[in-house]
Order: sequence, then C-alpha cells, then structure tokens
Amino acid sequence: MKFTVPVACSACGCDFKTLGYGALTFPPATCPRCGQTIHIIDPLTISIIAERLLYRSQAELENSDFTMPIICSAMAIETALTRLFLKWKEIEHGFPATPTAEVDREAWEKEYRVGVGRGGFANSANFVSKYLTGKSLNDFVDDFVARSKPATLITAGLTVPKSHLKTDYIHKELFNRRNRIMHWGKVDYDKAEAQKAFGAALAAIAVLKVIDKRKADELDRRLFARPATGTTAS
Repeated sequence: MKFTVPVACSACGCDFKTLGYGALTFPPATCPRCGQTIHIIDPLTISIIAERLLYRSQAELENSDFTMPIICSAMAIETALTRLFLKWKEIEHGFPATPTAEVDREAWEKEYRVGVGRGGFANSANFVSKYLTGKSLNDFVDDFVARSKPATLITAGLTVPKSHLKTDYIHKELFNRRNRIMHWGKVDYDKAEAQKAFGAALAAIAVLKVIDKRKADELDRRLFARPATGTTAS
C-alpha cells in the first residue's frame, strides 16, 4: 500500500508530502525548497497501519476518488479497534516482561470476535469501550465531554459536535456507506459524502485515542501510587 504523509521542514518552513509504503520505515525525505534532509518517524498512536490507511484516505480524497476514502477509512477504524483491544490484552498478560505467544493472540482474537458478535461498528466500539472504560462508547463520550474544558477537547482532537462522536453518526456517515459499496456495488459517491465519511473516521480515531490515554493514565496511577503513610502508636 502506497500513501503520502505531510512533512514540514523546520529549516525553511516548507510544507510538502512524501511517499510511504505499507508498514515499512519512512526513508529520509528531502525538502524541495532548501534541500534539508528530514527523518520521519511514526506518531505514537493506537495503530500505525490505521494512521497510514487514513493518510491513504486523505490522498484519495484530494485526488478526487470518492470511493476509496470510504473503504480505507472504514478499514482504519476496524484496525484501530482490534489493535486497541489486543494491545491492552498484551499489557494485562504482562508484556513486555511476559512475552506474548501466538496461542495468546489467537485466544484474544477469538474473544474479540465472540464479544463483538455479528453486529457492526456499534457492537465493536461498545465492546472495546466497555472493556477499557466500563462504559459504552456513547456513555464515555457524554462523560468525557461533560467533564472536559474546551482546551482539553481541542487537544484531544474532539472539535466536532458531540453527536458526531457517537456510534449512530459514525455508522451512518462511514460504515453505512462502506456497506453500500461492498454489498450493493455503489461506487458513485460524491466529494461531500466522502468528506463526511473521512471526518467520521477522524472522529472515531480521536475518541479511541482518548480511551487509550485514559486507560494508560489509570495504569500509571496504579503502578506509581505511593502507599499511604501514617504513624504507629508505640
């Protein structure tokens, strides 16, 4: 899979794009304006492949292909959901101190399939959200938005209306369109429809990243909590 990634040159301020391939490490990029060599690293994220699928979605959208962005965006969210579940299964298992074996991954994949059942995005999202937060995705969104200041929401990438972060909206704008492509052969979507699908994918990824960070923060508190101190009567 080829995709493009945006690059900003720190030397001259030039913004340009460079090619990436599949899961390979990025080769050094050269600024077209000043010739500066730039080393590109992947962001800390739930799933590198999900991020790269979103880069591919954006590139297809910019190239006026309005079907592939929908397919790639849906694949990105499905990848992120399964990877998020497996990541925390590995951590609970004791990774990295306890290596993860193939039989462990197969058992967790089966657990994921059984937990999700035959439902669509909402089932998958709610299964992962309940596993990590104890709440459905919609309930987590409601609670997080209610407790967060505007600056926190902006930093988290949750800049759209709260209704756009919920399962019904994401299914309607993204997965329903993907299903029409796969099941009905509908491939005549327009730019506005593709943009809505891509935007729904970005919203879903942002929510999953918030869930992941919340779980990581809880783990840090448990690991680094100081035991209560007190005085003992002599």
